[in-house]
Amino acid sequence: MAREEISLARLHEILNAELAKYDPCGRCSLPNAPVRLRNPDSHGCNWSRDLKLRGPYASPACAEAAARAIGNVSQRFNLEPEAVK
Repeated sequence: MAREEISLARLHEILNAELAKYDPCGRCSLPNAPVRLRNPDSHGCNWSRDLKLRGPYASPACAEAAARAIGNVSQRFNLEPEAVK
């Protein structure tokens, strides 16, 4: 399945929306947008899945929810190509 290419801002929104589906405390977020990779990883994803979780508890359950959300989104979306300046 091909990944849909979207803007960085849209990817960040989708990541946080996906996290909200699984977040047990309902108050965690991924405050920083992902970083574009120079080359796609071994799974074809072109952005870093190494994202910091922020929340009042940030428990292991919250971290597990974040990992699940990031994994789901990384299978469906890539960053659109950068505009040539």
